[in-house]
Amino acid sequence: SVVFPFLVSELVLMGRYPHFDFHPSDHDYYVAEMALKKVGMWEFASRVFTTLSGGEQQRVQLARVLAQIWDVPKGILFLDEPTTGLDLLHQHQMLELAREFTQKGFCAVVILHDLNLAAQYADQIVMLRSGRIEAIGRPQEVITVETIKHVFNLNVWLVEHPELDCPMVIPQQHQFSNRH
Repeated sequence: SVVFPFLVSELVLMGRYPHFDFHPSDHDYYVAEMALKKVGMWEFASRVFTTLSGGEQQRVQLARVLAQIWDVPKGILFLDEPTTGLDLLHQHQMLELAREFTQKGFCAVVILHDLNLAAQYADQIVMLRSGRIEAIGRPQEVITVETIKHVFNLNVWLVEHPELDCPMVIPQQHQFSNRH
């Protein structure tokens, strides 16, 4: 949580702190700019962070993280619910960005509660229940009617994504209400 009136550019530059002692180099400024451009927030660089919407703040925080790992070989990108507060377009852009970094040799560990997003973007899924691993594997192996019923106590239908080789989860509505 950021309460001080940092400029967006200042906040992203904080991601470079591990890479310099007292003063950022031109390279650090360049990386911060590139990270902001990567998340589509460069035009907000001179805005005060706390004046941004929740989704914009989320994207700036991702830029800060990207600035930190930008030039670290085989870095690890940890994202805890990175799609919170984002509209549908930016949710997919966020996860595409994580995928892009994995294609550059990074490891991305992403915590998601949206099984459909996880199915579309994950190479491997670990499904937890009460802090215990209940299933681990490829989305097609983990996202099953039986596993979802066991982990979430939810009856679902699974359909194949029309373009991707992954299941899509549709909750059965009759279990939520007594509509007639």
